Amino acid sequence: MRVGFIGIGQMGRHMARHIYEAGYALTVHDLSKEIAAPLLDLGARWADIPRQVAQSCNVVFSSLPTPSDVEDVIYGENGLRSGWKPGDTFVDMSTNSPSTIRRIAEDARAMDIALNVPYWNIPKDIYHVKFSLMAGRNIIGERVRLARKSISPPITQSDLAARLQILGFTLDRVTISKIETGYREVTDKEAKAIAEALDVTISWLYGETGDS
Repeated sequence: MRVGFIGIGQMGRHMARHIYEAGYALTVHDLSKEIAAPLLDLGARWADIPRQVAQSCNVVFSSLPTPSDVEDVIYGENGLRSGWKPGDTFVDMSTNSPSTIRRIAEDARAMDIALNVPYWNIPKDIYHVKFSLMAGRNIIGERVRLARKSISPPITQSDLAARLQILGFTLDRVTISKIETGYREVTDKEAKAIAEALDVTISWLYGETGDS
């Protein structure tokens, strides 16, 4: 499976690198090829336009600064929409607006594209849209593991499970392991509890900020 990433900025470059280091074939695009140089040096491929990313990838991530940037990338000339294929997945981690997400959701449903956006960005009237993510089922697993190991001293998965138990959430060590490896979905309430248990912000947990 080939993964695409559009928006190699302060946040995007780190997430894209993690995807590449996880073993996925990666294609990237940004306004400036120079920004993507570190990823290209690692072995990622460059796409000149968003459409090429969609045409060559099964899953495409975006991490863009404004809703207008998202619209340009998807609906502009040579945008993602012109290259989407039925069964593809689009994961938008950008700063976005409900109206833009609603438009994307309508098109994604019509074109059989699986859509994934942070829970708090989802307008209530499109909860029916199918949300999925690659082989994994969440986008916070890697950061849960990172935060857990960054605590001084690091805590185990069992320790995290115990902290969550205090907060009223019964997630055992096996469940924590599945979350960290991306094989279990995470509800919005669980994500907030995990962030609290790890003493990080929910925005950081979803990869939207660099500082915890």
